[in-house]
Amino acid sequence: MSYSRVRKLAAALALILISGAASAGTATTTFPVSATAVAACTVSATPLNFGTFATLANNVEAINTLTVNCALGVGYNVMMSAGTGVGATFSARKLTANGGFTLDYSIFPFLTFPTPWGDGTALSSVTGSTGTGLDQIFSPVGRIFSGQPIPATGAYTDTITVTVAF
Repeated sequence: MSYSRVRKLAAALALILISGAASAGTATTTFPVSATAVAACTVSATPLNFGTFATLANNVEAINTLTVNCALGVGYNVMMSAGTGVGATFSARKLTANGGFTLDYSIFPFLTFPTPWGDGTALSSVTGSTGTGLDQIFSPVGRIFSGQPIPATGAYTDTITVTVAF
């Protein structure tokens, strides 16, 4: 037998012995895998900015964007507070300037909707929506009512809290 052939035979025998030692037995186990999806929603909003005006001969309107994202199949309602202005209601929210001067405004679910957006206990909230797992966009319309005197120049502000109940 040639040296080359002996070497190949020895290598094959070594592989058989090594592989036989490595697979002398096996052990197995299992482990559980689980996940839990919970009902969840997020909400974000852009500012509602009425811009600059000198008179209120006509209504001044502005639109902002609410983005709601709820898990697939989760029913939800979108509600808004009356704001932080003293004496504010859903029908007459209060933009307030330094010195306590106010301008009345309201927010509607959309341009032609006659009832202001509220918290569902007084006036409207957006109800009956169902989550898709994707962003749902709402475009509320703010309206400063015409005919009001502008009591003082300056910046008027308010803060609205948006709540998504699911």
